Amino acid sequence: MNSAPDAGTLCREAQMALRHRQYDRAAELFHQALQHDPDLIEAHRGLGTVYFHKEQYDQAVEHFNRWMQIRPLEAAPYINLGAVYTRMGEYQKAADILQRAIQRDSRSFEAYYNLGLAYRKLGQLGMAMNAYREAIRINPDVPDAHQNLANVFLKMGNPRKAIEHYEKALELAPDFERAKRGLEKARDAIAEAPQTVNPFGRLVDEQTLARNVARTEFRELSLEERFADRQALSDLTTEIIAIATEWLEGIRDKLSPALIELHRSVIDEDNRMVFAAYDKYREAIQQHDAVRERLRRSVEKLRQHEDEMKQPPE
Repeated sequence: MNSAPDAGTLCREAQMALRHRQYDRAAELFHQALQHDPDLIEAHRGLGTVYFHKEQYDQAVEHFNRWMQIRPLEAAPYINLGAVYTRMGEYQKAADILQRAIQRDSRSFEAYYNLGLAYRKLGQLGMAMNAYREAIRINPDVPDAHQNLANVFLKMGNPRKAIEHYEKALELAPDFERAKRGLEKARDAIAEAPQTVNPFGRLVDEQTLARNVARTEFRELSLEERFADRQALSDLTTEIIAIATEWLEGIRDKLSPALIELHRSVIDEDNRMVFAAYDKYREAIQQHDAVRERLRRSVEKLRQHEDEMKQPPE
């Protein structure tokens, strides 16, 4: 008489069914495996994946959560939960859980990529840009990452940087239709942009020139120097916009709520809540100050660049 299959065999058969998109059969086998061992990681991971593909997201959350409880130091269940919450439209939950994934594995491409998507859906473009950039730094050969970063740049009003990443996406995947359409939009945005005075120009009006007692000499920049100057200005302004956006988002999403919570706990005269609220407020202030310092340094770099370009020829 044949003995009943063990949990390992059931999981292997379930994985085969999952690869063939036989989701109901895979779910049945994974559940049978859990009857042998309720804490079997492979079964909870497999069921979470099955229910994710079946768009039964609450059940997917249940099994990924169980995986996370059994292996709290692993990044993978947090990443999968973040993907599920994103599909559910719970973007803040997704961002929070993906930050916890990054704390466990700061080299995870998937964590940063999914985090970029969550922040973009939240409208936090500076944070999305930073997440996608980090994902690309970890793995620069994923066309979707370049295309998504390009979308963020385009929405932030920087079509030139968008073009750079659309072109990289098409270099990696020449038939990538979404990247082709995005590249066309970015080029149209540049063509339709009004011609405005460059705020970083180096000419002055004649009255100002007449008041300037110092002798100023000008030199013609080479094409290479002009390109380097424009590229440096583009990179610095993009960096400043991203950090400023992050700063404002931090005030809105962390500092202001922490201050309100602290104020409420003081009014309620709840000492225990006051201490907890104060810790949260202090953490928000520290993050606020850190971002503000980054912004100050970036603006200083811009000033230094301008000063260097204004130096007279030797």
